[in-house]
Amino acid sequence: MQHNMKTNVNNMKILNMSNLLIIFFLAFSCTSSKDVPISIEHAECLYEYSIREYYQKSQNKNAISIKDCEANWKWEINDGWNICKEERFAYKIEYNEGNSYVINTFFSSTGTGEFTHLFLLEIKDGTFNLIESIAGGDRCQYGLISEEVEFKDNLIYYSELITPFHLMSWTGHDLPFGSYDDCMICCCGAAKYKYNPISKEKEFIGIELLLDEIEGNDNFSKTYNLFLQKGKKFLQEKEIIEFIKSADNE
Repeated sequence: MQHNMKTNVNNMKILNMSNLLIIFFLAFSCTSSKDVPISIEHAECLYEYSIREYYQKSQNKNAISIKDCEANWKWEINDGWNICKEERFAYKIEYNEGNSYVINTFFSSTGTGEFTHLFLLEIKDGTFNLIESIAGGDRCQYGLISEEVEFKDNLIYYSELITPFHLMSWTGHDLPFGSYDDCMICCCGAAKYKYNPISKEKEFIGIELLLDEIEGNDNFSKTYNLFLQKGKKFLQEKEIIEFIKSADNE
């Protein structure tokens, strides 16, 4: 089931880090470690964590000795983001308390993949430790809206991009493969969460509908557009169930 999904790019508010990296190809390089919040060695370890899902290296150790990380990377800085254009990698510290960090990372593969993640990390005894992979994925497969990650009131707020398939299966409904759009660029909403870096507890807030309109005569398209017309752009648990029942009523 294919839909023609229309959206206003400004409304989606998705940070296009690929374009940002391209822009920086024209800028000057900065090699001084004092220009990044944590050392270049640490940043190399962040890169190792950020690419593990892309290369499917699930056997990678969660702990990496700082001395085993390469150095001499060239960094450029913009709006809190530390960017290494040669490695197609960027990171931003969203939270730091003592030796604990919540890191927002972006990695662009040599193909079309754009991997965004939030990691809870700890630096201890010369070792970089991955405590938890909080969230993230590749574009509409749970990729982060990078610019919306925010530390506020001692909590990390973030949004993951989801597809029509994700939305329709949100309550655990077992759906046939291909029953709803589920591609890497078929974003229709953003699942919003808040995360406590101390207790490591995550709480679901709701789903924001990101598109201005979906063209189509199927029930999903009709339901999506009807919710928008009624001003129901943000769905909590009750509205999500209502949406699914309406769209599933073939």
